[in-house]
Amino acid sequence: MKKFLTAMCGLVLLAACSKSEPVKLNGKEFMLLDTPSNAYVTISFDETGTKIAGQAPINRYMGSYQSDGENITFSSMGVTMMAGPQELMDAENTFLQALTRVQSFKLEGRKLILTTNSGENLVFEEVEPQAPMTENEEAPSADVLTGEAEETTEAEVEMVPAQEQAPAPAQPAE
Repeated sequence: MKKFLTAMCGLVLLAACSKSEPVKLNGKEFMLLDTPSNAYVTISFDETGTKIAGQAPINRYMGSYQSDGENITFSSMGVTMMAGPQELMDAENTFLQALTRVQSFKLEGRKLILTTNSGENLVFEEVEPQAPMTENEEAPSADVLTGEAEETTEAEVEMVPAQEQAPAPAQPAE
Protein backbone atom coordinates (compact mmCIF):
# COMPACT_ATOMS: atom_id res chain seq x y z
CA MET A 1 0.00 0.00 0.00
CA LYS A 2 2.88 2.35 0.82
CA LYS A 3 4.39 1.85 -2.65
CA PHE A 4 1.00 2.57 -4.24
CA LEU A 5 0.59 5.85 -2.30
CA THR A 6 4.14 6.89 -3.12
CA ALA A 7 3.55 6.18 -6.81
CA MET A 8 0.27 8.12 -6.78
CA CYS A 9 1.89 11.13 -5.07
CA GLY A 10 4.67 11.04 -7.69
CA LEU A 11 2.12 11.01 -10.51
CA VAL A 12 0.19 13.92 -8.98
CA LEU A 13 3.38 15.95 -8.60
CA LEU A 14 4.45 15.14 -12.16
CA ALA A 15 1.06 16.17 -13.53
CA ALA A 16 1.13 19.41 -11.52
CA CYS A 17 4.59 20.29 -12.81
CA SER A 18 3.77 19.52 -16.44
CA LYS A 19 0.80 21.89 -16.59
CA SER A 20 1.94 25.40 -17.34
CA GLU A 21 -0.04 28.48 -16.49
CA PRO A 22 -1.60 30.20 -19.50
CA VAL A 23 0.31 33.32 -20.51
CA LYS A 24 -1.60 36.43 -19.51
CA LEU A 25 -1.26 39.59 -21.57
CA ASN A 26 -4.00 41.42 -19.63
CA GLY A 27 -3.02 44.96 -18.62
CA LYS A 28 0.36 44.85 -20.40
CA GLU A 29 1.76 47.25 -22.97
CA PHE A 30 4.57 46.56 -25.44
CA MET A 31 6.62 48.67 -27.85
CA LEU A 32 7.63 47.30 -31.26
CA LEU A 33 11.38 46.97 -31.73
CA ASP A 34 13.21 47.61 -35.03
CA THR A 35 10.73 50.00 -36.65
CA PRO A 36 11.29 52.03 -39.83
CA SER A 37 12.37 55.63 -39.20
CA ASN A 38 12.36 54.90 -35.45
CA ALA A 39 8.55 55.07 -35.48
CA TYR A 40 6.83 54.70 -32.13
CA VAL A 41 4.57 51.61 -32.32
CA THR A 42 2.82 50.04 -29.33
CA ILE A 43 0.24 47.42 -28.49
CA SER A 44 -1.72 47.41 -25.21
CA PHE A 45 -3.88 44.60 -23.89
CA ASP A 46 -6.77 45.64 -21.64
CA GLU A 47 -7.45 44.14 -18.21
CA THR A 48 -10.46 42.10 -19.42
CA GLY A 49 -8.41 40.09 -21.90
CA THR A 50 -10.52 40.98 -24.94
CA LYS A 51 -9.45 44.40 -26.29
CA ILE A 52 -6.27 45.88 -27.69
CA ALA A 53 -5.25 49.44 -28.52
CA GLY A 54 -2.02 50.98 -29.63
CA GLN A 55 -0.04 53.55 -31.50
CA ALA A 56 0.89 52.78 -35.11
CA PRO A 57 3.52 55.00 -36.81
CA ILE A 58 0.92 57.74 -37.45
CA ASN A 59 -2.49 56.70 -36.13
CA ARG A 60 -3.97 55.01 -33.10
CA TYR A 61 -5.63 51.65 -33.58
CA MET A 62 -7.98 49.50 -31.53
CA GLY A 63 -9.65 46.12 -31.81
CA SER A 64 -10.45 42.81 -30.19
CA TYR A 65 -8.36 39.73 -29.62
CA GLN A 66 -8.81 36.14 -28.60
CA SER A 67 -6.09 33.91 -27.25
CA ASP A 68 -5.96 30.23 -26.41
CA GLY A 69 -2.65 28.87 -25.25
CA GLU A 70 -0.09 30.20 -27.72
CA ASN A 71 -2.71 30.99 -30.39
CA ILE A 72 -3.92 34.56 -30.79
CA THR A 73 -6.06 36.39 -33.34
CA PHE A 74 -6.93 40.05 -33.73
CA SER A 75 -10.25 41.26 -35.18
CA SER A 76 -12.66 44.20 -35.44
CA MET A 77 -9.74 46.56 -36.02
CA GLY A 78 -10.34 50.30 -36.24
CA VAL A 79 -7.83 53.04 -37.01
CA THR A 80 -7.89 56.83 -36.73
CA MET A 81 -7.52 58.57 -40.10
CA MET A 82 -4.61 61.02 -39.84
CA ALA A 83 -2.09 61.46 -42.64
CA GLY A 84 1.65 61.72 -42.30
CA PRO A 85 4.91 61.31 -44.22
CA GLN A 86 4.62 58.62 -46.91
CA GLU A 87 7.41 56.51 -45.38
CA LEU A 88 5.53 56.31 -42.07
CA MET A 89 2.18 55.73 -43.79
CA ASP A 90 3.72 52.77 -45.65
CA ALA A 91 5.23 51.41 -42.42
CA GLU A 92 1.86 51.77 -40.68
CA ASN A 93 0.04 49.93 -43.45
CA THR A 94 2.59 47.10 -43.35
CA PHE A 95 2.33 46.83 -39.54
CA LEU A 96 -1.48 46.83 -39.46
CA GLN A 97 -1.67 44.22 -42.24
CA ALA A 98 0.84 42.01 -40.39
CA LEU A 99 -1.20 42.35 -37.19
CA THR A 100 -4.26 40.88 -38.92
CA ARG A 101 -2.18 37.86 -39.99
CA VAL A 102 -0.85 37.08 -36.49
CA GLN A 103 -1.71 33.57 -35.36
CA SER A 104 0.55 32.84 -32.39
CA PHE A 105 2.54 34.53 -29.65
CA LYS A 106 5.10 33.81 -26.98
CA LEU A 107 6.63 35.73 -24.12
CA GLU A 108 10.36 35.51 -23.58
CA GLY A 109 11.08 37.54 -20.47
CA ARG A 110 9.88 41.07 -21.27
CA LYS A 111 9.69 40.40 -25.03
CA LEU A 112 6.42 39.59 -26.79
CA ILE A 113 6.83 37.83 -30.13
CA LEU A 114 3.80 37.80 -32.42
CA THR A 115 4.15 35.37 -35.34
CA THR A 116 2.12 35.70 -38.55
CA ASN A 117 0.81 32.87 -40.69
CA SER A 118 3.79 33.41 -43.03
CA GLY A 119 6.33 33.08 -40.20
CA GLU A 120 7.10 36.81 -39.84
CA ASN A 121 7.88 37.84 -36.25
CA LEU A 122 6.84 41.15 -34.72
CA VAL A 123 9.05 41.57 -31.65
CA PHE A 124 7.89 43.91 -28.88
CA GLU A 125 9.37 44.83 -25.50
CA GLU A 126 7.20 45.38 -22.44
CA VAL A 127 6.89 48.99 -21.25
CA GLU A 128 5.00 50.60 -18.41
CA PRO A 129 1.33 50.96 -19.42
CA GLN A 130 0.24 54.51 -20.21
CA ALA A 131 -2.83 55.93 -18.51
CA PRO A 132 -5.87 55.75 -20.79
CA MET A 133 -6.75 59.02 -22.53
CA THR A 134 -9.87 60.84 -21.47
CA GLU A 135 -12.37 61.92 -24.11
CA ASN A 136 -11.19 65.55 -23.83
CA GLU A 137 -7.50 64.68 -24.14
CA GLU A 138 -5.71 64.63 -27.49
CA ALA A 139 -3.12 62.05 -28.49
CA PRO A 140 0.47 63.29 -28.32
CA SER A 141 1.88 64.76 -31.50
CA ALA A 142 4.59 62.94 -33.45
CA ASP A 143 7.33 65.26 -32.12
CA VAL A 144 6.36 64.40 -28.53
CA LEU A 145 6.40 60.67 -29.33
CA THR A 146 9.86 60.89 -30.88
CA GLY A 147 11.21 63.10 -28.09
CA GLU A 148 11.80 66.07 -30.38
CA ALA A 149 9.28 68.43 -28.77
CA GLU A 150 10.44 71.58 -27.08
CA GLU A 151 9.61 71.88 -23.42
CA THR A 152 6.83 74.34 -22.65
CA THR A 153 6.29 76.01 -19.29
CA GLU A 154 2.88 76.86 -17.82
CA ALA A 155 3.58 80.56 -18.31
CA GLU A 156 3.86 79.99 -22.08
CA VAL A 157 0.48 78.26 -22.39
CA GLU A 158 -2.74 80.23 -22.75
CA MET A 159 -5.99 78.29 -22.74
CA VAL A 160 -8.49 79.71 -25.25
CA PRO A 161 -11.81 78.02 -26.09
CA ALA A 162 -11.85 76.79 -29.70
CA GLN A 163 -14.59 79.19 -30.82
CA GLU A 164 -12.50 82.19 -29.64
CA GLN A 165 -9.25 81.22 -31.35
CA ALA A 166 -8.21 83.44 -34.22
CA PRO A 167 -6.98 81.76 -37.42
CA ALA A 168 -3.22 81.37 -37.67
CA PRO A 169 -1.52 84.16 -39.65
CA ALA A 170 -0.36 83.27 -43.15
CA GLN A 171 3.31 82.38 -43.41
CA PRO A 172 5.37 84.58 -45.78
CA ALA A 173 6.59 82.84 -48.93
CA GLU A 174 10.33 82.33 -49.15
